[in-house]
Amino acid sequence: MEITNDSKKETNLFLYHISSKVYQPGEKILIEDKTEYYKRKEGTHDNWVDDLLDSSKPNGYLGRQKALYAFDSLENCEKLIGSDKRFNEQKHFYLVEMKNPIRVPMCLVNILLKGGIDSLKNDAIINEYWEPQQSWKCFEYVSNEMIIIQEVEAPKNSMLLIKAQSDYFADIDLGKKFVNSINI
Repeated sequence: MEITNDSKKETNLFLYHISSKVYQPGEKILIEDKTEYYKRKEGTHDNWVDDLLDSSKPNGYLGRQKALYAFDSLENCEKLIGSDKRFNEQKHFYLVEMKNPIRVPMCLVNILLKGGIDSLKNDAIINEYWEPQQSWKCFEYVSNEMIIIQEVEAPKNSMLLIKAQSDYFADIDLGKKFVNSINI
């Protein structure tokens, strides 16, 4: 199935989510206010990236302050998010059904953070985030609503884990090339 960022389409996708929380099959998660992730970012003053992205999001798109995140594979969950400090104690992997997710290149958030709030290249990076044109490999899927289908085992296939990490590093390289190609 081709996935687009067309916010007018009603699309539910089966994806994978990682959490430190325990959820039950059938449990619906609906975010109506700032997420814990965003609140942690506020505490470290890194929320400016989410705020900057949200200030330029296309009409009808969900902002990052109220976003749940999911991935197209368990391996991407583990390699892209599983190293996060909040998962030191407990990681739970879930198959989820996400309502109307928006697919965005994950590495651009880190590129914005490293470039700083005053970078003259931020507008081009933000446009690429919301309407990707480059050949990205790793995407996060963003929505404020998902249903837990079931908890699944952590990924164990070392080759797929290596591929997930390799794809993310390829995106970092592509991101650097993209940023260097921006004319200001």
